Amino acid sequence: MGGVNAVGGASHQSSVFVSYTAADRKWAEWIAWAIEADEALETRAYLQDWDSVPGTAWVEWVDQVVRECDQLVAVCSPSYPGSSAVGTAEWQAVWARDPSGSDRRVVPVVVQPCDLKGLLAGRSWINLAGLDVEEARTQLVDGLRAARDGRAKPHSEPAYPGTGAATGRSIGVEQPDFPGALPGVFNVRRANPRFTGREGLLDRLHKELSTVGRVTVAAVRGLGGVGKTETAVEYCHRQSSAFDVVWWIDAEDPTAIPGQLAELGAALGLPEATAGDPLNTAAAVKATLGRRDRWLLVFDNAEDPYLIENWVPSSGTGQVLVTTRRSGFRSLGTVLEIAVWDRAESITFLVDRCPHTDMGSADRLAHELGDLPLGLEQAAAYMDTEDIGADRYLTLWESASTRLLGKGRVRGHAHTVATVWQLSVERIASVNPAALQLFRTCSLLAAQPIPLELFTAADAEWAGALSEIVQNPVEFNDAVGALASYSLVAREIDTVRLHRLVAATTREKLDSADLRRVHDDLLQVLRRIAPQQVRSNPNVWHWWRLFLPHVLAAVMPVLAEENPDRDSGPVMNSRVGAGFHLGNLAGAYLFAVGQSAESIWVSQQILTSSEKKLGNSDRITLGARNNLASAYQAAGRVADAIQLLEQVSTETVQLLGADDPGTLTARNNLAAAYQSAGWIADSVRLLEQVLESRRRVLGDLHPETLRTSNNLAHAYMEANQPRKTIAILEPILSMARNALPRDHPDILIYRDNLAAAYLAIKRPAESIEMFQEVLEDKIRVLGREHPDTFNTRNNLAHAYKAAGLFPEAAEMFRLLLADQLRVLGDEHPQTLMARNNLAGVYQDEGKWNDAVVLLEQVVDEQSRLLGEHHPHTLVFQSNLGGAYQRARRFDDAIRTFEYVLSARQGLLGERHPKVFQARRNLAVAYQAAGRVDVATTLFQQILFDCERNFGILHPLTRRVREDLAGVPDV
Repeated sequence: MGGVNAVGGASHQSSVFVSYTAADRKWAEWIAWAIEADEALETRAYLQDWDSVPGTAWVEWVDQVVRECDQLVAVCSPSYPGSSAVGTAEWQAVWARDPSGSDRRVVPVVVQPCDLKGLLAGRSWINLAGLDVEEARTQLVDGLRAARDGRAKPHSEPAYPGTGAATGRSIGVEQPDFPGALPGVFNVRRANPRFTGREGLLDRLHKELSTVGRVTVAAVRGLGGVGKTETAVEYCHRQSSAFDVVWWIDAEDPTAIPGQLAELGAALGLPEATAGDPLNTAAAVKATLGRRDRWLLVFDNAEDPYLIENWVPSSGTGQVLVTTRRSGFRSLGTVLEIAVWDRAESITFLVDRCPHTDMGSADRLAHELGDLPLGLEQAAAYMDTEDIGADRYLTLWESASTRLLGKGRVRGHAHTVATVWQLSVERIASVNPAALQLFRTCSLLAAQPIPLELFTAADAEWAGALSEIVQNPVEFNDAVGALASYSLVAREIDTVRLHRLVAATTREKLDSADLRRVHDDLLQVLRRIAPQQVRSNPNVWHWWRLFLPHVLAAVMPVLAEENPDRDSGPVMNSRVGAGFHLGNLAGAYLFAVGQSAESIWVSQQILTSSEKKLGNSDRITLGARNNLASAYQAAGRVADAIQLLEQVSTETVQLLGADDPGTLTARNNLAAAYQSAGWIADSVRLLEQVLESRRRVLGDLHPETLRTSNNLAHAYMEANQPRKTIAILEPILSMARNALPRDHPDILIYRDNLAAAYLAIKRPAESIEMFQEVLEDKIRVLGREHPDTFNTRNNLAHAYKAAGLFPEAAEMFRLLLADQLRVLGDEHPQTLMARNNLAGVYQDEGKWNDAVVLLEQVVDEQSRLLGEHHPHTLVFQSNLGGAYQRARRFDDAIRTFEYVLSARQGLLGERHPKVFQARRNLAVAYQAAGRVDVATTLFQQILFDCERNFGILHPLTRRVREDLAGVPDV
């Protein structure tokens, strides 16, 4: 037991030790299997992954096998032997027994092209690189038999050269996959059979990415159409045997990356993939790859290195290949520049691709097209479709180029490509004007699949020829088919996709009036069909997930216009207004689904544009600042939110006056930000001022006055003064019932908040009764799965818990969590809070370990979403510390509370109430752990600081004084 397995076995068997690196593990397994499967060899193959089983003394096992085996097979690739000190030691130990090579004990087997160096370079080798499975098996077995026998004469008479090939050997279903086959998880399109050149670049890529033991990143950078994508595809296929997972991601739109990683999660069989939440599944994929090796991720057409970095696993052993037009990727890894083909490569491609083309014509065409691979491919596709040669194509191109130069444009690669596509576009225009309009509209959208629903939706009122076909399925399909037949678009069931260079050159070809007309038409259609009320309506999120990149593609040029041609009438009715409106909806969607960084980016673009177009003091600009502040606040950047909101508050007073509704709304939002920062006194003071103004201007019964009163009541709840909350809410609820309809949303909110206040003053029976009534009304008015209904279900479960009804509370939290997982997704803030609350019930029921497991999951997911120092993450961390403490895992509790305290001190400063609470939690943990001396010292320090900062009567001061009195004497 646990010893070294004996080498050899039956006396007639010889033995072979297979030496390899981790990168070539699949090759080693296939070679070992092929050796043992061949009965004529009568050879036992020893493989670390097969024979060094758990419990084996590994070093002793290797030493014995190397000493006793008859031969050593060195699996050679660029990764071997230089990257493996162990591998080198293995074959050198065998070499020492046969330095002259007369016994042929060391047999190199080359599985990928590589230069054998040092002692191995002097030995003949078996070459399997580039062979199919049958050829490789024959080459391997024959080579090993020859090495054993000292002669390569076949055992049977060679086949007569005129006969057909022999049939292949039957392969058992349990044998390892042939490493030349594609990995099981592989979504890269078929390799280009006419891939040309790039050998030096591919070799450099392999060298840069082949570091074993960590994640390596390399980027291929160059202009559009130069062949970055084709080179990446070729790399994936050439190196496929080195990987178990190869996954391709279209990365030009960073918001689409999670969805594509979620598809990888489904291919890997991850359980998160069944929940329908792309962000959660993408995070699970990242974590899974971080625990694995032999994987390759390709991010094609990436724009932002920092957004790509978010999805690169920080651990594991794998490769990340990025293609990009942009600079700035050296922060991730090596950047390799890719240029156009050299002339010889261009000529080789054209002569091979187009049978009617001679080398002279190919040379002239390559010159005119600037040796740009995409341009040459497009030209070849056109010649193939029209069955013409390069001479005829050059004649057509020259006339088109003359018209292009007549408009004053400079000849260059982009214009050359534009001319190639223009020949096809002109043919489309002559036979299907509606297809031309469809094509031009698509050119303004993102380089992601474009849902054809954009054109056929009932509310989509298109102008021009397109309006005549969008409601006729046959004619619309004909228009899409015409574009696909000339390779101008790629059709994928219910979507089409344009290459970004096709789109860019199409836009360049339009004159300013046509471009403006197509763009305005697109903006107005998007404005009509885009679902509204994004934050509170999960039912529309699927639409936004599909259309978001296209909405942004349509909106961003409007926001970037330096001097827009302002339409007459209100701004919000113009193209600028449409851009702002759609941009705000896009930001709201990103906010709602938890993509806070992307939401901030969109809000920043809108604010920058509004400041340039409308000025710093325009109402729309002030609204844009407010929206950006909300995004900051959701991302935990409370200080940034407060800075913006204070600016808005000051400017609205100056611009609109102290009592203007816009000013009061801005100050109300600032008060909410103060609450998030823990500045409760400042929040209360500001809300009292706003309430006084609204009462004076609007009266006590105006809905805005009532809402401000409710906000003030909420601030008192945050200040731990629920009786003041009740004193405000009871009368405003009575007034609201007299002034508003019975089912008005505001009344439901006031009733919900009043029930929570009753719960805070230990009146759970009244609280439960009121929550039940509110829940019934919300289900009737909003539906059972509306986010506001979820809030009330959560509050009712808390009330059950406060009343000691733990089974009822646990069941309600479980049902609520199941519904939120299905409707909102695994990483929505409400879902995470529900899981946190369920963990609290587990603790009340004494299920400490269940609570710890659930809270650890919540903390991990929240950390991935918002960062380890986000305020919400720290709340969950603190709850986890409490769970550790109740589970008697005191060291974990102390470590967690120390982390929360340090993080809160860095975020909030030493005097914030949440910092004092974190200090108190740490002291309590030390006391629970029996370290009374440390707890006493901490409580004394906290009490002194509380009395100095909050006064001797503050609730926190009183609580710490009671804590100190309860500490037993040492």
